[in-house]
Amino acid sequence: MTLVGAVLNVTKEQAPEAVRLIEFTCYEAGMETPLVMASTAEDPGHVMTRRALDAGCDVVLAVGGDGTVRAVAAELAGTSTPMGVVPMGTGNLFARNIGLPHDDLLICVHEAIHGTPTGWTPCSWSSDALTVPSTKRSRW
Repeated sequence: MTLVGAVLNVTKEQAPEAVRLIEFTCYEAGMETPLVMASTAEDPGHVMTRRALDAGCDVVLAVGGDGTVRAVAAELAGTSTPMGVVPMGTGNLFARNIGLPHDDLLICVHEAIHGTPTGWTPCSWSSDALTVPSTKRSRW
């Protein structure tokens, strides 16, 4: 049975609706109750993503803005666990750049949970070098 983890930025106005949609979508699909964890001002999602991995989640959703997406992606880099994106930020630059309908929460939740994984390679940039981890599967 599929277990969905969700790292949620609870400061976002749409957070309660996002949780309801994630829980309902998982229930409707016969999945386990999703593991929903709130990010904090001190941690935008790093610890929560590691907890989702430790719990055996089959996919981890970044539910928030670009900061949440970055934190979740950083922790999933180098793993085989896909990431789903449910954009609720101000700019939603990542969601816009990959063509997500960032203004339709229901479609984004559905795609994050049921979408076809698409390969992409996260990168990290420093003044010394560009680091490209191994390719992983992500969904959005």
